[in-house]
Amino acid sequence: GHSVISANFMYSECITLESAPDIPDNVKFASFMFLNCYRLKKAPKLGKLINTSHMFRNCKTLQTAPIIPETVENMARMFDGCDLLQGDVIILSKRVRNAERAFTYSKYLRRIYLDFNSKTYEAFERAGLTEKQKLLNIELRPLEEVRYDESE
Repeated sequence: GHSVISANFMYSECITLESAPDIPDNVKFASFMFLNCYRLKKAPKLGKLINTSHMFRNCKTLQTAPIIPETVENMARMFDGCDLLQGDVIILSKRVRNAERAFTYSKYLRRIYLDFNSKTYEAFERAGLTEKQKLLNIELRPLEEVRYDESE
């Protein structure tokens, strides 16, 4: 059945993992889920997660971030140590309360789209991410990228 709601530490330290199945909507907690999965190159779709803290921490070869769903509230250290993370990050959630060190060492990131009139933006401000990262209001996100992401 679909009764599992926590996948905390599920693949943690699994250093041979290169890809992972999409996360079902019933799973809400994924802290440290892929901690130190050094070979994980492609992130799964995140379903309806609430807690994604430390989720991809030290995933040294992860190249693109998954879309952050509307349900996410905790992004603390979500991509901390993801040195090769690049491209754009799309954050649909307006209710992120903690974004501390969410993108530490991700120096190749291009842009982060989020709602400037939201708790998420306030959390990014508190975390000092407004100076370091190139934040753009989600309204400015190009339409062709939306279509592209949804058809993947």
